[in-house]
Amino acid sequence: MKSLPLSRLTLVYRTWSRRSAFTSVERFPDYLPQARKLTSVHIRKRPARFFKALSNRANRDGYNSVSAGLEFAALWHLLRFRPRVVHYLYADHDYYHLGPFTRRMGIKLVGSFWFSLEEFERRMPNKSHLRDFDLVLATGQRQMDYLAQFVVRAKLAYLPLGIDSQFFRPADDPNARWQAPLQLLQVGTNRRDFETLKAVFERLRQAFPTLELHMIGAPEAKALFQGVPRAIFHGFLDDQPFLERYQRAALLVLPLLEGGSSNALNEALATGLPIVATQMPNLEDYVNTACVISCERGNVEQMVNACAELLTHRARWNEASTAARTLGETYEWTRISDQLIRLYAQHLGIQFSR
Repeated sequence: MKSLPLSRLTLVYRTWSRRSAFTSVERFPDYLPQARKLTSVHIRKRPARFFKALSNRANRDGYNSVSAGLEFAALWHLLRFRPRVVHYLYADHDYYHLGPFTRRMGIKLVGSFWFSLEEFERRMPNKSHLRDFDLVLATGQRQMDYLAQFVVRAKLAYLPLGIDSQFFRPADDPNARWQAPLQLLQVGTNRRDFETLKAVFERLRQAFPTLELHMIGAPEAKALFQGVPRAIFHGFLDDQPFLERYQRAALLVLPLLEGGSSNALNEALATGLPIVATQMPNLEDYVNTACVISCERGNVEQMVNACAELLTHRARWNEASTAARTLGETYEWTRISDQLIRLYAQHLGIQFSR
C-alpha cells in the first residue's frame, strides 16, 4: 500500500469559542499537524438566507446555517486541493450535502459521531445521508451497534474520545484536594441531570456541612440551585483556572439524563480525579470500577453513598485516583491519532505517512 502525505487528508470541523484550547475534539487536529484543516472560520460570506435554505433542507436539529456554510466551504476546498480523504469531526452536526461530490471526485468520506442514542432518535430522524460515508466512527460500542441499523457493519469502527493528558494531569501536591473545604466538581450542561445533582449535594451536606459544589459552564442550572448554600457557579474558564478546578476537587459528580461520550469524564480521569456517574451507554467504554462508581439514573441514594464512600475512605480514594490517571492516559490524543491512521488503512485502503 503506497503511503500518502497527510496533506492529502482534510479535517472539517466547527470551532466552539467557549471551550478551552485543551479540551474537546478541537485539540485533535494538533496531533495531525500536516493534515489540512477546514473550520468554521473559513466559511465564505454568502447571504444568510442562502445558508439557511441549505440547512432547512437537512430538516434536523443540530444542522444549522454554520453547518451549511461549512459544507459550502468544503466544496470549494475539494475543488481546489483534491484531498484523498475528507473527515468530518462533528459529522452529527455538520454533514448532510457533500456525499454526491465526494463520490464523483473519488474522495473518501469519513465522519465521527458523538450523539447519544437518544439524540440520534430525537435530533436525526432521517439517517439516509449516513450511507454517504465510507467510514463511520462511533465513540462507543453501544453507539456503533445502534448505527449498524443504518450503515453496513464493514463501514463502522470504534474510535474513542481522546484527551490531552499532558495538560490534564494531577496537581504536583496530591494533598491539595483534601484542603478544607472539600469540593465536588460538575462540568458542562449537555445531558446533565441537575435535579439529581441538587438532591445528592443537599444530602451530602448533612454529613459534610462544609462541602462545596463547584459547577463550570452550567448557567442553565443557576435558577435551580438558587438559595442552595455552597453551590458555586463558574463561567467558561480559561485554560489554567479550568485545570486547577479539576486538580483541587475531591470528586467529579456526573449525573446524566442520557448517555454519550464525555469530555468532562476523560478530563477528570486524566487529572486523577475519581468519578461518581450515572450508568449510561457509551460511558461503559470509558470507565472501570476501580476509578468510576456508576449509579442508576436518578438514584439519589446510590450516588450519595458512592460519594460518601470515596470522601471518607482515603485509601479507597487513593486507589481510585491512581486508576483514573492510568485509564485517562490510554485516551491520550497521540494514541487516538495513531489508531485513526490505522483505521484509514484498514477500512479505506489508504495509508498516510506521519
